[in-house]
Amino acid sequence: MRRIGFVGTLALVGAGLLVAASWTEGADAAGGKPKGGPKTAGVVVAEPPTAVEPIVLAPSGLAWGMSPDDVTALYDKVLDRDYVPLFKKVPNGGVREKELEASLADQKASFRRSLIEFGTIPTGVDHGPLFGEYRYRNGEALMSLSRAGTTRYFFFAAKKLYKVYDEVPLATGDLGKSYADVLTGLGRKLGINARVLGAAAADGRRTTEADWVDASSHLRVLDRSAEGLAALVHEDRATAATLAEVSKKQAAEGGSTMDPGVQLVTRGADAGAADPNAHVADAFTGRSHAPRPAASSAPKGAGKKN
Repeated sequence: MRRIGFVGTLALVGAGLLVAASWTEGADAAGGKPKGGPKTAGVVVAEPPTAVEPIVLAPSGLAWGMSPDDVTALYDKVLDRDYVPLFKKVPNGGVREKELEASLADQKASFRRSLIEFGTIPTGVDHGPLFGEYRYRNGEALMSLSRAGTTRYFFFAAKKLYKVYDEVPLATGDLGKSYADVLTGLGRKLGINARVLGAAAADGRRTTEADWVDASSHLRVLDRSAEGLAALVHEDRATAATLAEVSKKQAAEGGSTMDPGVQLVTRGADAGAADPNAHVADAFTGRSHAPRPAASSAPKGAGKKN
């Protein structure tokens, strides 16, 4: 086997994890300089603060607008680097080297196979913590890759990368041992405190989150400490804003982001689904899904002979 010519795995920063802002109250949350320790979030400001230091998407070469093929090609090189120290520990041409080669090839192939498109059919992703980070019937898709203890999700719209979602274990302490620690560290790196927002289902927030922006990116940090995680979400501001407007328009027009037939099947028995022919099946199964439709009144004059 030909050895790869450079050494070392990527650290968390190389994996694309930033580091940025403490919990603060009032004016601090609106953009004051980060102070020594975390505090309880207080007054909520209307807009996220602009980071003093740029929000960097990593590893080098990863950029908004990349296609799934572009991303997988980049991560082929990232995974190659990950395996360098492992190959250095085994003899050339041995069984162990061949096993490593197979493992590397399988990880690359698995990444390519991870593509999920959010078309008209619901996916298993709907039942997990990523629900709400994507929309159906909107040209969106998802890929995922686990490495260096972190799972990263890549979101695409019209086959262009616009969001990266990292699940970072708190146990390692790389970004902090707690959610508050993560925000404190990130605040010091970005040079300003975060806006901190509580969970609000009406606004699409399933948990507490903190955020910052710069000219092109929006960084959100979600509190998933109940799972031992912090979630770092980088978004292309322009694309995310466009998708949000599309979603609002669909909701205002009463449109669905899922195929109506599929929605009818998946929304459950208590959602008021009305199948006018349900009584026919009930006659054979003995089950009761819906009352038999009432016979409509005959039009005036119906049945009369001319």
